[in-house]
This record gives sequence, C-alpha cells and structure tokens, in this order.
Amino acid sequence: MAKVYERVFFGDSIVDFKDANLSVASSAVLYGLSVYTVFPICKRADGSLVAFRLKDHFKRLQDSATIIGIDGFLKEWNFEKFESVVHELVAANSLQDEVFVRATVHVDEIVPGTRSRGLHTSLSIFMYEALPIVPQDGARLKTSVWRRIPDFAIPSRAKVNGAYVNSVLAKQDA
Repeated sequence: MAKVYERVFFGDSIVDFKDANLSVASSAVLYGLSVYTVFPICKRADGSLVAFRLKDHFKRLQDSATIIGIDGFLKEWNFEKFESVVHELVAANSLQDEVFVRATVHVDEIVPGTRSRGLHTSLSIFMYEALPIVPQDGARLKTSVWRRIPDFAIPSRAKVNGAYVNSVLAKQDA
C-alpha cells in the first residue's frame, strides 16, 4: 500500500487527509460521477521538483469533465488556479521525494438523480508515494475475459471513476 501524504486539497482549501470526505448520498458515490487525472511530480537533476506536463493533465481533467457534462468544475477552475493549488500542496506536505498526484473532480450534489449538468462539484487533490505499478522483476500476462467498456457506453476518452470497475474485474481475472 502506498503512503498517502497527510495534507490534501479538498473543496476550497488544504486540509488533513482524514477531513476530506464526500457524503454517501453524493453523485460521486451513488453514480460514480467523478473524473480524474494522475501525474507525477519528478525531481530534477538540481533536486528541485516539477509537475510533469501539468498543463496537459489539467486539460485532460477539463476534457473528461466536458465529455461527462460536469460543467460546474469548468466554470470554477482555470489552469492558473489549479497550478497554484498544486504548488501550495507540495509546500504543505514539505515534499522531498517524487510522488504521484491524483486530482479528481467529484459531483458532490446530494441525491440529484441521474444527471451531471448544473450540479455542484468539489476538487480533491492528494499525493502518494511513487511506487512502480508493475513488479520491476517481471510480470506475467493474460488476456482477461472482461472487455474494455466500448466508447459508446462510457466514453473511454474520459477518465471516469465509475468506469474503472471494468479494470478491477480484468485485473482480478488476470
């Protein structure tokens, strides 16, 4: 299990990890209405830290929200604001090492039914240690019986949290 850093961004401020929570009645929990991006913060040769292709990752987050119709985020956030929060979070966690950063837009409206437009959203950003995803000494491969969700069902161009149940099933099968 990867170490998650103590300070996270949630809603509109940096808080302790334990205080960043969504309601069990939110659209994010009930319907999987969240989109996300993950990017590394890398250490340069001089020891300074830099977010890898931050503008591209922010655009991917915007694009995912647009595809799903999560328009609340698009009205509230621009790249400069996002970049500023990432820098503040790096400082709040006194980062010294490389990490992965997961930024997620959650539709946090309470029991709104099956819709995504015109609803309140919250942004969460947390950092966790950059561990390799696959074993570094080799991995076995298998074709799973589970197939990727077709783009006309849940757009695979968008990083939608709820769609990743498909990946969980495939990994378990493998």
